[in-house]
Amino acid sequence: MSHQKAFADRLARIAAHSGNTNATLHIGMDDQVPQAALARVAGLPQVNLGGNLALLMVPMALVSGVISWVWAHWARITVVETTDPVMALGADIGAGLIVMLLLRLALGFTGTGTLLAQAIGAVAGFALLHNAVHLWPEHFALLFPQHWVDTVLSLTQPNTVSLVALLLP
Repeated sequence: MSHQKAFADRLARIAAHSGNTNATLHIGMDDQVPQAALARVAGLPQVNLGGNLALLMVPMALVSGVISWVWAHWARITVVETTDPVMALGADIGAGLIVMLLLRLALGFTGTGTLLAQAIGAVAGFALLHNAVHLWPEHFALLFPQHWVDTVLSLTQPNTVSLVALLLP
């Protein structure tokens, strides 16, 4: 018997699942995906959380964008003392992007939709942070330097959109 014929016979036995073989021939995507094979063997239905989870991802991405901006602004104010507004804004944006990307990794965000939601959240935090300072000045005084809180309260009006507070040293 030639080697080619023996090999062809062995392949035929494996494909037919007959004879003494220690291998299984998998053909097709359904057999290559472990979850599909596990569900088929166990007889359990596959659960798809894609739609419901996607509904939660957008608000979480918005909040993570706000958090990334506020944290970056806090870090710049408390760690980096600068009087140059352009350098301060650049430091805020750079640190905010880093935190936003780290939150993307930690929370498992994928796709451009959540990236856009994070960016919108960061811009909202960018333009509306002073409103939170007006609402809770004593709480912000615990986190931010007191002189910054006093300056924000004196230069901005509550319930407005302003970028003035961002450029403060």
